[in-house]
Amino acid sequence: MVAKTLYRALGVCENCKAKAPFARKRDNSPYLKVHHIKMLSAGGLDCIENTVALCPNCL
Repeated sequence: MVAKTLYRALGVCENCKAKAPFARKRDNSPYLKVHHIKMLSAGGLDCIENTVALCPNCL
């Protein structure tokens, strides 16, 4: 699910629409973090539709 969300984002934060500010050292991929839109503890589903790729500024 994380990989699919990052692929969908194409290196762009899905919140602020800015390009990822830097790349990961290990594989040079854009640095974005995947988070659930509605937390699992609040009844959110663990599915791709409930995830978002965020830059460090939007975390």
